[in-house]
Amino acid sequence: GTNVLFDPSLLGPAKCLRHRPNYMCGGKPSYHHYARGAFKSNCQVVSGEGEPASGSIGLHNFPADHLKDIFDSFAALPTSDDAFQTPNDTVIASAPVTMFVTREKGEHVNMYHTLTDWYMAWQTLRVIHVSPDAVQVILLDNHSPGPLDSFWNKVISRGAPMLRSAE
Repeated sequence: GTNVLFDPSLLGPAKCLRHRPNYMCGGKPSYHHYARGAFKSNCQVVSGEGEPASGSIGLHNFPADHLKDIFDSFAALPTSDDAFQTPNDTVIASAPVTMFVTREKGEHVNMYHTLTDWYMAWQTLRVIHVSPDAVQVILLDNHSPGPLDSFWNKVISRGAPMLRSAE
């Protein structure tokens, strides 16, 4: 979407996902808890699990994993162009398109799971007709760097170097 703001200061370390407790919670906290407003956009936000209005997305549309945690943090901004003000200390993405990626613990170093992440990212760009030369990837998890991470810069995040949300 356009005018989406991401505030990494509203992320906190977590051993488990909020909407998937007790799943792969061992080791150091490498997931995030996303406080309300970690993501903001000028769109209508439907909170809770209830059925949203026609044409909108509610939490019930997401599986009980990273996506539900992330979308539960969305906050609405005013919808008029005049009301949308970017805070002065906001870092603007270095490429026209920002792709947020989150991964499960341990899967970022597993060749099979990493290949599926790359393939899904590539397919997403193909479907929306965006060149990787216009993309910057931001990894939302806080997993330790893996030997396969450099691929993101070579193939998907060619518009600007990949970043980690904690950076």
